[in-house]
Amino acid sequence: MRPGGWRGALLLLLLLLAGARVQAVPLVLGEEESYDLAGYLEVLEDPSGVLGVAEVQEAARRGEFRPLKGAFAAGYSRSAYWLRFELLRGRGFPASCLLQFLPPSIEQVTLYLPGASPLHLGSADRIAAQALMYPALVAPVELPPLAPVAVYLRLAGINTIALQGSVYTSTALSSSTDRYIVWLSAFFGATLILFLVSLILFFSSRSRYFLFFALYVLSIFLSLVIITGMDAFFFPDWLRPYSALMLRASLGFLLLAFTLFIAELFQEKMTALVWRYFRLLAFLALLTLAASPFVFFGSVASVVMMIFVGVIPVLVWLSFRMMPSVLSGLVSAFVLLLNMSGYFVYYLHLIGIIADSIIATYAVEASMMLHAFSILPALVVRLWQSERRRVEDTKMTALEAEALAEKIRKELSICNARLEVSLAAERSATQRIETFLSIVSHDYRAPLAVIKGNVDLISRVEREEGRSEDPSVIKIQRAVKRLNELMDVSLAKSRLLRDDDPGHATELEVRQLVQEQVAAVRLLWPDRTIDIEMGVNHDEPSPVAGLFDIVLYNLLDNALKYSPQDTSVTVSCAVRDRVVALCVSNVTLSDFHEQSERLFEQFIRGGNAVGSAGAGLGLWVVQQIVERHGGQVFLKRLKNRKVIVDVLLPLSS
Repeated sequence: MRPGGWRGALLLLLLLLAGARVQAVPLVLGEEESYDLAGYLEVLEDPSGVLGVAEVQEAARRGEFRPLKGAFAAGYSRSAYWLRFELLRGRGFPASCLLQFLPPSIEQVTLYLPGASPLHLGSADRIAAQALMYPALVAPVELPPLAPVAVYLRLAGINTIALQGSVYTSTALSSSTDRYIVWLSAFFGATLILFLVSLILFFSSRSRYFLFFALYVLSIFLSLVIITGMDAFFFPDWLRPYSALMLRASLGFLLLAFTLFIAELFQEKMTALVWRYFRLLAFLALLTLAASPFVFFGSVASVVMMIFVGVIPVLVWLSFRMMPSVLSGLVSAFVLLLNMSGYFVYYLHLIGIIADSIIATYAVEASMMLHAFSILPALVVRLWQSERRRVEDTKMTALEAEALAEKIRKELSICNARLEVSLAAERSATQRIETFLSIVSHDYRAPLAVIKGNVDLISRVEREEGRSEDPSVIKIQRAVKRLNELMDVSLAKSRLLRDDDPGHATELEVRQLVQEQVAAVRLLWPDRTIDIEMGVNHDEPSPVAGLFDIVLYNLLDNALKYSPQDTSVTVSCAVRDRVVALCVSNVTLSDFHEQSERLFEQFIRGGNAVGSAGAGLGLWVVQQIVERHGGQVFLKRLKNRKVIVDVLLPLSS
């Protein structure tokens, strides 16, 4: 220390202790090519934002400016601020120099120089024609020799307010510009590559944490583009006035992308309480994004960022919990803290605690690169582990599927064997039943014919002798008729249940079948009239499948059974377009009101069947036979109690 220096320091200390105000000394510009304004700035707060330059100069004469030790930072403040400093050109420094101010993201920056018009440099009103194409606030200054020049700056805006300045010669600023742009271009190029790699990994794996990480990187990229002034190169001129708004919106977008990324990355280790905390963070990020166009954005952003600081210990706890061992947990927690340190410094700068914007920018750039080199490989490893786990799960699933298929095959084989045994037993039982019914029918009909013949003979003798019929004889006749009906229905139903019934393959000629069946029914109903109307060509064969005789018999039996004795039954048969059209019509004993479709169900009989023998199976057997041969059957009720049953059946060949 030169002689007398300690006296000056002591005098300065005494003045500070006495509460006296120390005026900032001018910055003397000598033979160096650049000088920092830190330590030479004074600040005056203007809460109302209405002070003019004359009022501010008067305030400076009254000593109302407060000296600053370094750069200026006010964070998110609604006040306007005036900065003042003095420049004194010494020997070796050119008269023309350039002032540079950082960061270039302040919305309203107005420079006042003696004898010159105010120069607007803020991001909201920056003009395209600048003194020098540089991603910062730059203004030319003419310095007289040996006379201090007082410079005033007015700062205002919704964004965070901070400022640090330097004085450059044109040569020095040009060289600094080249180095700065090369550095930022390299950093932004690496950032874009990181963004694209994350997107590629997302599209290849469909893992959402790669998508959220890509959005997180993009939000930091956009923020730094505006903070460093590179929007002058990236954005068109018409979009540049909105850079301040985009910077505020990018903060909310960054917080949201960060929250989603961390929540997706650590979702397996989160507790219910931590999930609620991250939902709160996501809500606050959306609130910050929504508040970006409004003047109260600063208040919202300050509170939200202070709450977000609490995520750091949570992330350390989650990273420690996620690792398989204590050592790996400690390493992971240390790397995470190192990654987050730069972001933490940047947040402190945004709220005005750290004034140096260059340090804050470098810190967030370093953390971002460190984050990329640590997180992205970790994400790739996790993706590889997930893929390996997926392959193992696929193999395990395939083995389980094969085992299950083998088990099902064995069970199906056992069930198939049981089913074959059951079907064989059923076929054997059906065959025995049919054999039994055939034997019974053969042995049963002969005595029934004898009984019926003798009963008819007794009845005829009694009529010839003029005697009234014996009630016992009438009962015997009805019983014999009922037994014949039951036997016919049982045989028909038994044949229907067999798929290998020979009647399916037997072809009968329609003309011959109708005539023979009507003749047989006439023998059973000698007192009834049956009319036949044949529309079948005698020269052309008209074969139909077997069991058609049962159809005609059942229809005739129903018609005769449920019609008056003095009425006739009409049978008409024709062949049109290779389809047999059979029609049996009769007059019923009384009206019946049931639906026609229900009469084709099993054991359903019409209201006119009261007092007559029957089981309700005749029409059901008819429908089953006709539909199994590809035909249709319809029942129609006409006026005067007339009933018509139509059968449509395709020819066999």
